[in-house]
Amino acid sequence: MKVKGFEKVIILHLGALFGAANAGEKSVKSFHRTLLDTPNLDEMTVHEFAAGSVSDLLAKHEVKDPIGYKTIGFAPYADYVGGKFAMGIPGTNAIVLQAEKRERVLPGVSVRNEVTKRMDTWREKEIEGWEPTRKDWAQLKDDVEAEMLKTAPIRPTRYNVIIAVPYVYVFTTSAKTAEEINSLLRAAFGTWPVEHVLINDFVLRQSMEKVVRGNIDGVTGDDFIHIKHDDGDDVKFKDIDIHKDEVVLDYLARHYTVRALNMRVDEGLMRAGVGNVFFRMTDKAIISGIHIGEADVDANYEATLERYNNDSGTFLTYMANLFQTVLSLQDVIDVFRDKMDITVEVDAQLEDDDEV
Repeated sequence: MKVKGFEKVIILHLGALFGAANAGEKSVKSFHRTLLDTPNLDEMTVHEFAAGSVSDLLAKHEVKDPIGYKTIGFAPYADYVGGKFAMGIPGTNAIVLQAEKRERVLPGVSVRNEVTKRMDTWREKEIEGWEPTRKDWAQLKDDVEAEMLKTAPIRPTRYNVIIAVPYVYVFTTSAKTAEEINSLLRAAFGTWPVEHVLINDFVLRQSMEKVVRGNIDGVTGDDFIHIKHDDGDDVKFKDIDIHKDEVVLDYLARHYTVRALNMRVDEGLMRAGVGNVFFRMTDKAIISGIHIGEADVDANYEATLERYNNDSGTFLTYMANLFQTVLSLQDVIDVFRDKMDITVEVDAQLEDDDEV
């Protein structure tokens, strides 16, 4: 199944924050140490930390309507969970939150029509034969856009983030948006050094080729591949069985490299109950089209009800899907590390305060 809002992700890690904490850097506060220690805390403590300290910091950067073209901030969850800005995910020690980008929608045709109309009026007021320069057109366009933006409708877009220490999952395929969200988290938390979990594009291309050739047990190419030659020639295959396909292998033998690949991670490599996981990975360290196994709504029913006092089917299913998402991604990262050797080394050991 696909979980709406959680089907594409950029995976980051908090290794640098662990390093800063262990080095006793002043930028690391007790809040950061508690966050880094969440894997060792009981679930209720993590829930209270998310609804308390984390939510309070995010609330100071709540999203607002843009004065100009766009703005970004954190968005609270619904009133039925107390309007908090962060929630613990039952069954895990992970925390989920959401950022919201608000952009004013200003159709280009509306701007062009208004600029043309005003320029015609301007011409009538000038001496006969006068023609506007490029600078006149540009200035008028800027003036029209600035005026129309004030009343243009706003388009909101929400982006989910899961913090499952030592990993941070930002659910977008846009590196720019991911950086905007992490800058926002940096502003809220005081310091937030994050880095990509996956290694560089060269290593990812090599690893994806191994998958296509069937050299990694339990990880297979699925129904899409994008390959590219050094001279720029692009080839894409879809809706075919990529695994050991002779035509694809022939291209690879002619110095084409894999730039994107649909993959399947077999349930035999995952913990019980996770099932097969499907996704597309690119050499830019972006994962999309994530399909995970069906979530068991009853698995964490009591914990969800106890913490949120909400027994609606929609909410219970949402939380069950988040539980399934966290476990699936954690297991996929283990496969990336142990089977494919495409992750950086993350030192996620937190030393005691008195050792720092």
